[in-house]
Amino acid sequence: MLSNFIDTYYVRPIIEGTGYNPVNTVTYALILLAALFLILKVFRKMELDLDRTLWINLVPWVVLGGVMRALEDKAVFSFLGTMRYLFVTPLIYLTLFAVVFASLLILKKLKKSNNHLGYLGLIILAFSLLPVALKAERVIALAIILLISFGVFFSTWALLFKFKRKVFSEFMNCSPIFAHILDASSTFVAISVVGGYVEQHIVPRLIMENLHPAFFILFKVILVSLAIYFVDREVEGNWSWMLKFAILVVGLGPGVRNSLTILMGT
Repeated sequence: MLSNFIDTYYVRPIIEGTGYNPVNTVTYALILLAALFLILKVFRKMELDLDRTLWINLVPWVVLGGVMRALEDKAVFSFLGTMRYLFVTPLIYLTLFAVVFASLLILKKLKKSNNHLGYLGLIILAFSLLPVALKAERVIALAIILLISFGVFFSTWALLFKFKRKVFSEFMNCSPIFAHILDASSTFVAISVVGGYVEQHIVPRLIMENLHPAFFILFKVILVSLAIYFVDREVEGNWSWMLKFAILVVGLGPGVRNSLTILMGT
């Protein structure tokens, strides 16, 4: 029956935290593409400039999503009952989008700069990091994640720049690459250094099972670099901005979540 199908492939993976399966992975990918199309239409109607400034103002909200997800892993939102699932992937994306969209509407009505959106995001982010700091246990593990992430990122950036790929010198092009390096590095540290963790996504899980977890970092670097390069060259206008920001979100959110989950010993 349809209800059993939905319960098995969509509801229970969220409630039980069992991760992703082929059905919900494909579904979420299709929903993401449809959402990008709708969001782009809404942004056009709001006459938003999809530029570097808006990108920077939205980044704190993306980081906030990862922080909130990590706090949910730590059961900080358990007092909310079933409402706590609003902070579980993929529902957390809807939760944050609703807040950001409402904030943009208010700012537009008040004729305020979108920079206020960034300030608001930073303020909420700062408060959300307080319980993370209080629950910090594995500081060294976090330091290793950051060391690997920045080391790999700057090595990648230097290599790409050496081959005159100046496209990667732009913030909106290199930040998604760093986001996915952070995601891959946190996964590597969780499985190979800390131990006791498993990969929930299908493709990364296959890589982990058949190759050393370190190869996942290389895989991410190559895949995301090629994706950014392709989008920058072949896609124009607002769609280019939107696709690259989507790549940033699906890397930075999980990367922050993984890193802080490890930090808090969840």
